[in-house]
Amino acid sequence: MMEVVRRMLKIPYGESSFAFIRNKNYLYIDKTRFISDLETMNKVIHLRPRRFGKSLFVTMLESYYDVAKADQFDALFKGLSIYENPTESKNNYYVLHLDFSGIATENVQQVLDGFRIKVRDGIKLFLGYYRLDIQCDFEDKPAAILSSLLTAFAELELEHKICILIDEYDHFTNAVLSNGLDDFMSLVRRGGVVRSFYEVIKEGCKRDLIGRFFITGVMSVSLDSMTSGFNIASNLTTDETFTDMMGFTAEEAKSVLRTTLQNIKNEAVTLDESEQAEIYEIWKQNYNGYLFSKKSDVKVFNSTLIMYYLQNYINKKEHPESLVDPNLNQSGSTIKQLAELKNRESNYEIVKEIVDARVVSGKLSTFIDIDKKYDQDDFITLLFNIGLLTIKEAGAWTKFEIPNKIIETIYLHYLSELEHER
Repeated sequence: MMEVVRRMLKIPYGESSFAFIRNKNYLYIDKTRFISDLETMNKVIHLRPRRFGKSLFVTMLESYYDVAKADQFDALFKGLSIYENPTESKNNYYVLHLDFSGIATENVQQVLDGFRIKVRDGIKLFLGYYRLDIQCDFEDKPAAILSSLLTAFAELELEHKICILIDEYDHFTNAVLSNGLDDFMSLVRRGGVVRSFYEVIKEGCKRDLIGRFFITGVMSVSLDSMTSGFNIASNLTTDETFTDMMGFTAEEAKSVLRTTLQNIKNEAVTLDESEQAEIYEIWKQNYNGYLFSKKSDVKVFNSTLIMYYLQNYINKKEHPESLVDPNLNQSGSTIKQLAELKNRESNYEIVKEIVDARVVSGKLSTFIDIDKKYDQDDFITLLFNIGLLTIKEAGAWTKFEIPNKIIETIYLHYLSELEHER
């Protein structure tokens, strides 16, 4: 009898390019099923903690909407959920992809320079990729660069509109916030460089030049603080339909364990049932527990941590020495910065409650205008955004808890020290 040869897949730890993953035989957990629901709205914000697969999701959308990748649709999407029933928007946009990670934030001038360079380079790539004959003054401010692009784009009277995808939208503004409220507000107030940039996007949507945009990051405070500067998007962060759009469900995590994987020696590795069960229990205790909607009971795993663990185990056939990915391990300084922005004493009462009881009650704020109001619910919401807290029990007052052992390992000792130092 002929033995059935199972296809082996590489582990995509650290890989965030959808096209690369699909073209180079890497494992991909299908999230394309969310595209149809996303398209009921043209303007979307969706936030998740660090290393939850946000960049991979953005590049998946880029490949799906890119008009220049129409001839690659079969290669990239065959076998995935969206392939059999694509939407009308498939390969129907000029995609402007902006990633605001990696901007230096030691002072405001560095931020201004870095933001302009990111916008400049993103638009240059956009123009070169689509071979558009458009001239922009790339030494101008980000808002002016984008505005000149949109004005010239309109004059070309092209068949397709622009889709803007922004990854890590708040990476640099959050860093500025940690340096003090005044510097942060100088960026997001009326006339500020960041607010002015998003006002141009808002105007581009009104002019029907931008047909779709998707923004992701960690915290909503930057967009919230711009108030009327950018109030046109649907924030789906806690929407039950999209609770597992990033991260892995229990079944998705189990499906990873059932997959035949390729180790560093290019050998096929298939885990037996006992290995699968043992590893799943480790994952469940350490990487699971994130519940992002009060109307859902679907908890999700941190997908990057699963890939980190799996890469170590598949290559060495032993558990990693540390269950904490070094790229995730943080000092907790962000928590201190959030606690000390305003209302320091009441915020530290929240910290004490988390340390003592591992549970805290409050409400998720739908809007955080940090310049005018910053109360305990706002502080809890930001701790929820960064992944320190997750929903335990919904009600008039929501109960929040630390999601898993890894987050407890990373942060609890720091929180305890922080509470005693105040």
